[in-house]
Amino acid sequence: MPSYISALVVLAVVLAGNSLGPEATHISMNYFDSILHLLAGIGLGFFFCALTSSIGSRRWRARWSIVLIVLIGGIAWEVFEAYFGITGYTLWTTMYYLDTIKDIVLDVAGAALVSYFVIQK
Repeated sequence: MPSYISALVVLAVVLAGNSLGPEATHISMNYFDSILHLLAGIGLGFFFCALTSSIGSRRWRARWSIVLIVLIGGIAWEVFEAYFGITGYTLWTTMYYLDTIKDIVLDVAGAALVSYFVIQK
């Protein structure tokens, strides 16, 4: 059974990573961003997995709900980045689109991993 503590730990790592930046870890920005997006998807997946299990949602419904909610959260985060100009690439360029799609896919992949491995049959 997932717990909120797992979500808190993973999301704290994401917060620390965003606060410190790639310079503190000596990882290139592309890998650093990818790692943080995957961890954010995992952390949000743990949180919503614990939430759906506490309200007693069915297994199939809970899995898809977790992935859908994290997808919406990932899109909202990308809008936030574009609004505040922290995307890493010039807006509306090919690299911007590719980075945005990669980030959303990694968010959803993290949530899908959690929903698949944590929610029991």
